[in-house]
Amino acid sequence: MKQKLLLIYLTVILVYNGYTQEFTAFGLFGKGKSMKLTGGLNSTMMLNSSSDGSGGNRVPFTMIVGGNLNLFFKGYNVPISFTYSNAQVTVTPPVFFNKFSISPTYKWATLHLGTSSMEFSNYSLTGHQFDGVGVELAPGKFKIKSLYGRFLRGSGDYLVSNAAPSYNRKGYGFAFDYDIEKFKVGVSLFRASDDAVSASNIPFELNIQPKENVVSTISSSFSPIKDLKISAEYATSFLTQDVNSIVTSKIKNGIFGGMIKTNGSTTKNHAANIKANYTLNSIDLGLEYEKIDLNYRCLGAYYNQNGFENILLKLSLPLFNNKLFLAPSFGKQNDLVDTVFSQKSSRFITSINATYTPAPKWSIAGAFSNNSAVTNYRNLDNIANSNNIVPYYLDSLQLILLNLNANLNVNYQLKSTSDIQQTISASYSLQKSTKKEGDYFINEEDNIFHNSNIMLSTNYPQSKVQWTIGYNYNLNTIGLTNKTTANGVNFSFGKKLFKNKVNSVLSSSYNSTFNTSTLMRINITNLRFNISYLYKKKHDFKLIGIIQFRATDDPIKQLNQSVTNTIFSLNYNYSF
Repeated sequence: MKQKLLLIYLTVILVYNGYTQEFTAFGLFGKGKSMKLTGGLNSTMMLNSSSDGSGGNRVPFTMIVGGNLNLFFKGYNVPISFTYSNAQVTVTPPVFFNKFSISPTYKWATLHLGTSSMEFSNYSLTGHQFDGVGVELAPGKFKIKSLYGRFLRGSGDYLVSNAAPSYNRKGYGFAFDYDIEKFKVGVSLFRASDDAVSASNIPFELNIQPKENVVSTISSSFSPIKDLKISAEYATSFLTQDVNSIVTSKIKNGIFGGMIKTNGSTTKNHAANIKANYTLNSIDLGLEYEKIDLNYRCLGAYYNQNGFENILLKLSLPLFNNKLFLAPSFGKQNDLVDTVFSQKSSRFITSINATYTPAPKWSIAGAFSNNSAVTNYRNLDNIANSNNIVPYYLDSLQLILLNLNANLNVNYQLKSTSDIQQTISASYSLQKSTKKEGDYFINEEDNIFHNSNIMLSTNYPQSKVQWTIGYNYNLNTIGLTNKTTANGVNFSFGKKLFKNKVNSVLSSSYNSTFNTSTLMRINITNLRFNISYLYKKKHDFKLIGIIQFRATDDPIKQLNQSVTNTIFSLNYNYSF
């Protein structure tokens, strides 16, 4: 409670100062002076309540305060940022709410301190935040990056901790690039390891073990002839899944593998890609190939895609004096699996995107893709059975998944004058997935989703008034009998007031959803207002309110319930 009151007090003081006077300290910095200070402060307070007492599964009160400062002095640039929130976040991967970072820059050198993130490669360090220090140097044709810091915080004793179980993870790395006009080469190395004593009493079934990882990459891009550009990248990852394992390793370490402790849980995997793009006049032709080994993983990324091989051919070309633009692509993706697995899949990818502008008032865009995934199942139990009770023709089965996606968007300008601008737009999208076993389609498992809407938008530039009205209809079918329909209307009205300093928007929507299998119907009505005020081009205030009425009628569960949720948010942003 003391923290909440302190944050509210600070926000009020800052708002009060914004109205009464500018901060006198900022007068030391300005135009024509060797020292300049810029930045801003932002804060958000949110209140949430519900008529059933649940609060819509949201925290009743949330406070977020953030800010940034940028100090410039004789070529030195020192940015500082921070964020604080009372929100309790338990999602994975962890989200950094409370953080502080400073990144001073001088000419071609940048130093990162605090909570930062850096990029080496999509197969190595990419977007993972860390607490520590990082350096980026770009002298001439060279680019050098290095870092050291903590990537995960250990949870300690799981039996007494409210945090998700994790080990304290530290890492370091460097990246080097050399770039000339038609040739570029780069290498990088990243290593991360967990402290095995930073967490304890983690349940065995969670399968969370201390890990160690080292990833090396090499990349290059060049242009052998005019209008042809080729790029390639290759990565190797050594990963020890459990540093406490006592099983002997059979992996050959190589040059960088000796940087980690290897045992029976250590794996060595590779990732590679090559891209070629050729431009002839206004036509672009591209070819891409990518392969990532099964179980390829790097501890410098939150998510790791692996176990596939892609090849893709892309083409883009304009037609009819650039009124029609087509971009088709064709490709295939194969799953990479262990030979002892019982299935292997492949996917064929076909898509085309098109935009057409027959006249200045018209705009038409569409896209179509038809992908098929083929899985070959093998009955290993039957193959290993000497009695061979199951007939041989059931030893294997080909399963085909067909996914069709299509969408169309049409816009037409009804009026365009200095007094009124009016546009009508419509869109439709279709998603369909079908399962086929052998030569037979399994219609009972089809999934078809239709989505359509139409909207009329009107803007009066002279009076600063705009409004929109729309209707949407959705239909989702699963199999032959399970259908869910959703349709509704929405309306919004906006008006700028007080010499365009106050912007007010009032909107409402009504949607009704019905399922034919459960006979359940849900009706939702939303009322929303948004008022924003800009004072002296530096102080931005926003007040947002949402009232939602939700009515549920479930005859099977004999439930007839009405719930009202309300959310109010006050935002303040100050920039200087």
